[in-house]
Amino acid sequence: MGIGLEWGPRKTFTDYLDDVSGLYPDPSLSPNAIAYTYPNKVPADLVGTMRGNPRTKDWYFYYGLSVNFKLRDRGGPCYGVNNNKYN
Repeated sequence: MGIGLEWGPRKTFTDYLDDVSGLYPDPSLSPNAIAYTYPNKVPADLVGTMRGNPRTKDWYFYYGLSVNFKLRDRGGPCYGVNNNKYN
């Protein structure tokens, strides 16, 4: 029986993984853009200002846990097949 634990960081080559990059949209140009970009109404003083830092790329981490065990042998490597049949 064995137990494994994995953890690993991954750096992306984009800043849009979390959808926080670029500028806040102008609601007069696209009414739906404001709803998609910032679901909680954007204050007027934020329109056109930076959202996040485009010079830093996004990262994410993965975690994994594995449990493995060997099934019981049942009489040989082929599980019951007569190994002498073709000798």
